[in-house]
Amino acid sequence: VLPNHNFEKRLGEAAQMKIVIADSHDQTVRRQVRAMIYRLACLNGMISARENIGFSQKHTAMNDPETIGTIASGWLPKLESDADLMREMVSIPIGKDLAVEFYRDHVAKYKTNTGSAKINEKMLERIISIHNSYDMGNNAYRIYNTLTHLSTHVDKARGESDDGRKRLRMEQDIEAVIRGPFSALINA
Repeated sequence: VLPNHNFEKRLGEAAQMKIVIADSHDQTVRRQVRAMIYRLACLNGMISARENIGFSQKHTAMNDPETIGTIASGWLPKLESDADLMREMVSIPIGKDLAVEFYRDHVAKYKTNTGSAKINEKMLERIISIHNSYDMGNNAYRIYNTLTHLSTHVDKARGESDDGRKRLRMEQDIEAVIRGPFSALINA
């Protein structure tokens, strides 16, 4: 139902569409089907900046692959719109100091048990290192790539099982940053 679509012309770099399906029989993970654009330069999954391109449901709600395919077939125009936005991000200048401030305030900051805000300095260092590894100019697209890199390159801790929940949680956290504070930053 979904064509093998080429996003290279629209995005301005090598990319492909990826569909991620998560499901579990013990109900630890809801059935989730999501689509995204994948940069082929580093296999960095590009979380949708505008649209909700996917769905989540209880396992008992529906189990018909044809219906899921029909729903997914409507995602292509939304992905094309996101590719256009990603290309526009290159022309939105954002200096390194503002980028670091953004990462500190919206990605590396967390609330302690007492409710006060604290910066995870080790995480901030990792984010800045990722940011510096991208040679894309000082623009919104570089920040966007840094954010999506964080969500698609999740390291598991020693002794931690590889059930995918940590990756899904990180994708959801970064998606909230992209659709919230990042969207406000690029639209300011």
